[in-house]
Amino acid sequence: MTSNLQQSKLRLASLPLTEIGCNSSDLTELRIKKRQQQTEFNDSISIKENLNNIDGDREESANKLFEDLFGRK
Repeated sequence: MTSNLQQSKLRLASLPLTEIGCNSSDLTELRIKKRQQQTEFNDSISIKENLNNIDGDREESANKLFEDLFGRK
C-alpha cells in the first residue's frame, strides 16, 4: 500500500461518518465521472500519438522526396 493511500485511510478513519456524507448513488456517480475522465484522457493520448506518427511519416516522405530530387541523403 502506498504512503498516500495509507494517509488517506488514516484521515478517513479519524472523521465521523456523518462528515463523509457519501451514499451508493454518490459513489456510482463518482465512478462514472472517473471513467469518463479516464476515457477522455486515453482519447487525448491516442490523438497525440496519431499526430506524432503523422509528423514522423511526413518527415520520412520529405526525406525521400529530397533524396529523389537531389540524389543525396
